[in-house]
Amino acid sequence: IYDHVIGGFARYSVDEAWLVPHFEKMLYDNAQLARIYLRAGQVLGDPSLWTVTDEVIGYMNEHLRHPDGGYFSAQDADSEGEEGKFAVFEYDEFQEVTGDDFEVAARVFGVTERGNFEGKSILHRAASHAEVAEAIGGEVTEIEEAVDRALQSLARVRAERVPPALDDKVVTSWNGLTIRALAEAGAVLGNEDHLSAARDCANFILDNLIDDDGRLLRSWSQGRASKKAFLDDNGAMATGLFALYQATGEIQWYRSAKRLTEAAVALFADEPGAAMFSTGGDAEALISRKRDQMDNPLPSGNSLMAEALMLLAAYEGDAHSAVTAEGIMAAGGVLIERYPSAVGHLLAVAASRLAGMREVAIVGPDAHHLADAVWSGFHPDLALAVSVSEEPSIPLLEGRWSETETLAYVCKDFVCERPVSTREQLTSSLQG
Repeated sequence: IYDHVIGGFARYSVDEAWLVPHFEKMLYDNAQLARIYLRAGQVLGDPSLWTVTDEVIGYMNEHLRHPDGGYFSAQDADSEGEEGKFAVFEYDEFQEVTGDDFEVAARVFGVTERGNFEGKSILHRAASHAEVAEAIGGEVTEIEEAVDRALQSLARVRAERVPPALDDKVVTSWNGLTIRALAEAGAVLGNEDHLSAARDCANFILDNLIDDDGRLLRSWSQGRASKKAFLDDNGAMATGLFALYQATGEIQWYRSAKRLTEAAVALFADEPGAAMFSTGGDAEALISRKRDQMDNPLPSGNSLMAEALMLLAAYEGDAHSAVTAEGIMAAGGVLIERYPSAVGHLLAVAASRLAGMREVAIVGPDAHHLADAVWSGFHPDLALAVSVSEEPSIPLLEGRWSETETLAYVCKDFVCERPVSTREQLTSSLQG
């Protein structure tokens, strides 16, 4: 993971998310990148990777966010008819802008006379602060201060340039992926701003991209929604809303996720053991209805729906949802055997199924604090339910409420271990 994904992307990640300027800055790329760094920081035990998560989310919020909470599709690669012009720097220009901090900034951001893009430089993390301090004989704090000053100067210059054009469509599936990234980042990093952004995005989609019949729609632009949603829209929104429920314990997100998951089965499912169709049964009739199963470059509608169904089964004890998910995975069996790199998300869902999905129910007045033990590690095969009140919500939580203490139940197929009451005990149970 580190060598092939993080090592590659890290070359293009820098403060204020100055990502690769000669590619379009797509929302879905940024959402997935933020999530990769978030989870990699947990898996590799390297919290420094979370800086990139925050930077990428910062970029999305500054450049791609609609004032009401949804996220636009992309910024163009070009400005003034030239690819990358907004973000790259010529050597002499960089030297003039950074002034006394030039030597440090050039080493940190990999700026050379030759450049790395058509004679100019894409700013990237070429060396760490510690590496530069060792190379020039300075202190790390001095390097950090010089880099901060250089970034402020570079940002002022860039702010005077003509920015790339904005693709202002709000695409439902891409926003679903964004909700998930924001919710997980908020929970793992304890960042309420990220959670608030996830809530705003979810509300935007649910308010603007569902028609009078309750049917999810595909995209929105300048006040108008169009086209019936595809399978990937339902799958991405369902998994995003499940993630937001897990991060907040707010039951409305669970209910919306459940409704979208069940609606998708009715609209897109075929016979048992088959992949779902990409278009709904209520859509315009086509010569043939295709079944998209490739996770390339985005998770396919089928793999997202398999995950949503597995989560619903874990929360509800619903065997039918689990069987439907297994049918989707079985339908992808040939692809898994022959082209595993093309179905990475489906493989991840299948791995969780083979390992056995676990359910964690946490109830009581201090439930959110205890839930931090879950978010402190990477647990892809887990469905988390949190409640701070006795109000009935979902089957996994029924009959578990205690007014006097906060308890966590770690279960598999609704068969639970003895409840625990401390973060240390819960961490131990999750690792067992």
